[in-house]
Amino acid sequence: MGAGGDYSLPGAQIQPLHSDMGEFFHDPQGMVTFHDVPAPFIVINFLMTDFTVENGAIRFVPCTQRSRVPPPGLDEEPAWMQTNHLCAPAGTAVIRDVRCWHGGTANRSDHVRPMTSVGYFAPWRRARTDKVLPRARFDAMSVRAQELCRLLVADD
Repeated sequence: MGAGGDYSLPGAQIQPLHSDMGEFFHDPQGMVTFHDVPAPFIVINFLMTDFTVENGAIRFVPCTQRSRVPPPGLDEEPAWMQTNHLCAPAGTAVIRDVRCWHGGTANRSDHVRPMTSVGYFAPWRRARTDKVLPRARFDAMSVRAQELCRLLVADD
């Protein structure tokens, strides 16, 4: 789907818990939500430096990807959620369901804490509707590549 990342500058404060995905089902009865299906979108975060309590390591609240309640605000968040840090060495790859609640923590170090990422949609999740692939390029692709890109072909 794409790539990105984030960073935490020295002096950054704790970030409220959040999910990186909003509702994409349009169920008028509200019976089915994006919490009811397998992971529609995962991200692999690549830690560029050691993640420590001092430099603003990310915190995660396990098993919240299926929660239908919103994450608590900082004023309501239990201490265990604020201190559930992911401390790991540089080079670690963290595979996560973007629906899981997470947030940055205070960076009390003198260094930037960078992290890069790449995201993948589940094969059944179609978030992109732009027709951006020229027909000539599509026609030159292998059969497998055409199968994967069939929804992106621009109408000439």
